[in-house]
Amino acid sequence: MDMLLQSLDIPIIVVAILASFFSISLVMSLSLSKKLSQQKRETEIALNAIADDVRVLFDTGAGVERKLDKMAARLRSVGEKQEHLSLHEPGEQAYRAAISLLNSGVSVRDVASRSGLSKAEVDLLQHLKQAGKHNKTPDASGA
Repeated sequence: MDMLLQSLDIPIIVVAILASFFSISLVMSLSLSKKLSQQKRETEIALNAIADDVRVLFDTGAGVERKLDKMAARLRSVGEKQEHLSLHEPGEQAYRAAISLLNSGVSVRDVASRSGLSKAEVDLLQHLKQAGKHNKTPDASGA
């Protein structure tokens, strides 16, 4: 009988050891599974937050782009209006014509009658032209 017990003791011990290892493995596996699930949830939360941030950045960028487009359109419109006004400003054309005539050597009186400016305005243009010539130096002209 002792021998029978001894022969049964070895398989029982082996089974007990295997059952212990299995139990320990099962507990460790469950613990790791729980930790992985928690990490997965935390990762998903972080990814969702990043995705929200990226959406906000894209929306903000698109908003800024729209504002820049509107500002560029306004700037073009203002530039076109300014160009239109400067081309069609009667006084400016008169001054350009007067300066051109003065540069051609036409007298102040003739410039005034041709351009429609007063003699005083043409005199001022003539003085400004002469003052500009006297203030130029060889260094300033780039020579």
